[in-house]
Amino acid sequence: MADQRISDRGKASPVSDAQVYRRTLVRNGLRLPYQERTAKEDSSKKRKRKEEKSKGTVWRLATLNVGSMTGRGREIVDFMEKRKINIMCVQETKWKGAKAKELGNGFKLFYTGTDRRRNGVGIILDDNLYKGVLSVK
Repeated sequence: MADQRISDRGKASPVSDAQVYRRTLVRNGLRLPYQERTAKEDSSKKRKRKEEKSKGTVWRLATLNVGSMTGRGREIVDFMEKRKINIMCVQETKWKGAKAKELGNGFKLFYTGTDRRRNGVGIILDDNLYKGVLSVK
């Protein structure tokens, strides 16, 4: 007990209370610690290797709760073109029936719904995919 001494150099400032060692070595120009930067580089290298291995067809999928499809066809087509989406599932179309509708620029909506006030779902396909649709039930 006598060998333990209490330091009288303590400060009440929150800035000086942090006694955690932080590595300050910066080898990249982004001011990130070297270890963090290498972890990011490693993950990007892994992603590139996966892309090289899977040289098959790549489809981009998305889902969207539209609230109502009335008047939103063109807006959704623009969104899909901008994000390069091939397949989009939409909820709450609020359209009655089970039909297909051309939205423009090669996109086609297949939808089904029983009530105009709520529910209804659909799937929007780009021109490469909807040409392969044989039937919808």
